[in-house]
Parts: sequence; C-alpha cells; structure tokens
Amino acid sequence: MIETALFTWKHHEENISLWQAFLWCGSVNWARRHFKNVVLISDEKGEDLLFNKLDLPFTEKLRLPSIPSELFHIYGIAKLMGDQMLAEQNIPFIQIDYDAFLRKALPSRMLSAKFLAEFEYGKKDFAIDINSKLHTPLLIKEGGYAAGIRGGNACARIYNMCSRSIDEALKPANLDFLTTQIGYQASVVFEESASYAEFKGETEFLLPASQTHQDYLRAGYIHLAGDLKKERGALAQMAVRVQLDFPEQFIKTSTKFDNIYN
Repeated sequence: MIETALFTWKHHEENISLWQAFLWCGSVNWARRHFKNVVLISDEKGEDLLFNKLDLPFTEKLRLPSIPSELFHIYGIAKLMGDQMLAEQNIPFIQIDYDAFLRKALPSRMLSAKFLAEFEYGKKDFAIDINSKLHTPLLIKEGGYAAGIRGGNACARIYNMCSRSIDEALKPANLDFLTTQIGYQASVVFEESASYAEFKGETEFLLPASQTHQDYLRAGYIHLAGDLKKERGALAQMAVRVQLDFPEQFIKTSTKFDNIYN
C-alpha cells in the first residue's frame, strides 16, 4: 500500500516566481495531508530553495543524480531518476508534479495498484517518431499515461522500466539528437510511453480517458498542465485555493519568498 508521496525537481533557473512558490506550497501540503512520507529528490539548488528557504513540509530529502546540462530541458529524466531511487529501495510511491493537487485522498484501488497514473491516452505521432530515432529504440506501444501523478507498488518492474529509459536517454550516442528535441515531447517517450508499454492493462487511473470538468471535481484533482501555468487567471484561482485550504502555510510561503529575494 502506498504511503509515500514523491516530488522530484531539477532546478533549472536561478529564480522562481511567487506563482510557482504557491503551486509548490499547495501541492506539497495537500500531499502531506494524505501520505505518511513526503520525499523531495532534487539537486543542491532545488533542495536549498524548496527545503531550506521555502521550508516546505517534506519529511525526507534525497540528492538527485547528475544529468548532462544539454538534457536539462527533458524534465522527465529527473522524474524517472526519482522513481528509480525509491523503487530500488522497494518503497511503493506516488510521484506528484508540483502543479498537480490531490485535494482528496486517492481510492484504495489506486493505492494498492501495481501501477497508477492520471489517465490513458492514445497514439502520439511525435513520440513514435522520436523513439524511432534513438540509438536503441524503446519497446513502446502506441499510447501513453498522463503523468501528473504516477507510481505504484510493483517496485521491481518500475525500477527496470525507469532504468531502461534513463540508460537510453543518457547514452552519448543520443546526446546531439535529444539536445534538439522539445523537452515535453522527449519526456513523453521516456516516461509516459514507456510506462504504458510496461503496464498496459494493469494500471489504475484517477480519471477516465476522456475527461470532463465534472470528473476532475469528483476526484478532487486539479492539474495546471502545460500552458495553464502561464495563464494568470488559472494561477490566480489556484493561489486563492491554496490560501483557503492552507492559510498559515500560504502566508509563510509568501513571507519566505520575499525573504529570499529581498
């Protein structure tokens, strides 16, 4: 049964915005409500910002392995490394993106699943194309799992899946090619397509494949995926939600953010 929430982050920039700080505040505090352990796996800069300066309520911190600077834009590599580290220790977990908010506890069917994900989607042509150009293409199928949340109890299989993706992503023979790829699209291949291929038919989902607004409301789930993080209206609504659900932590995050840059 999953008792650990995982947040993994490669700190790509010197600064983050107050909006991002509020997203982190909400996501980590919601996870803290539902899980016994909330683990941060990050590089030194990310750990200093999130754990030391913003003082988010993680119960444990671990150091992220090094990633070639040319591949920093492929954020899925860091997430896979975090998954791999916990799976190697045989710790069932759920990885949560900092813009994903579990306002309700996950149902037991998900917490006891071999693998869990946000929802399932069909073929993405860019994923098939990128995979075909890798030095040793992964054995992926035509589909993927949205990964705002993902994880599971099948630790050995998760470890092996992550290892295959990480090993391929970090091959020197792929470096020039991957440097030119869109980070999101390459991440889909190594994360979402690879997990689909490994756990197709054995996965529990939070949302149906064709999601409606009501599905999100019923699940108590919010995800500012993709360009939603750039929309001021969406960010403002989320800041209000964090303020209402965690008033003390909201003020603390705002104050500590001001202290970092002033």
